[in-house]
Amino acid sequence: MNAANAAPAVWFTRCGAPPSAAERALAQAWIDALGGAPSLRFVADWDEAATWLRAHRFAEAHAAREDATRGELRRLAQALLGEREMLQRLTAATQPLLDPLREAAAAAAARAGGDDEGMIRAAAGAAALAEHQRALAALAGAPPAHPFFCQQRLFAHGRWPLGVFADAGAAVAAIF
Repeated sequence: MNAANAAPAVWFTRCGAPPSAAERALAQAWIDALGGAPSLRFVADWDEAATWLRAHRFAEAHAAREDATRGELRRLAQALLGEREMLQRLTAATQPLLDPLREAAAAAAARAGGDDEGMIRAAAGAAALAEHQRALAALAGAPPAHPFFCQQRLFAHGRWPLGVFADAGAAVAAIF
């Protein structure tokens, strides 16, 4: 694990806790970096997080921006490093975290009295994707305010940014 990563054991430890001022500031930085001005919603528990993931649609405009951003970062990183080197570095940044992130998600769910394997897999997968995207942004030379860095910082502070959802016609950034 490199210095940019927090220990995966910290990830998910603040899920459901009342947000601190620092966490609100991190969440606002993420929202500002995303663009599209979604409103912010902190999720209270694993059941509510599951409801957001299962019952709400992801905001299409945000998903399209994220896909385009990922593609542009990939092109930049590939131009700088070549495809093989880029892929090796992305794998090196993400692969060692897969098991620790799953363990951290399972431990957080267990502390909350839950054992929903689907939610544990979703949490670990989202964290691994955030770390992959952080590494991609770093390889492409993105600035620290880039949304992928902001999202990874939320995970590293114990939160799970669930995503940006379409809720009653408005975009809502849900954070657990």
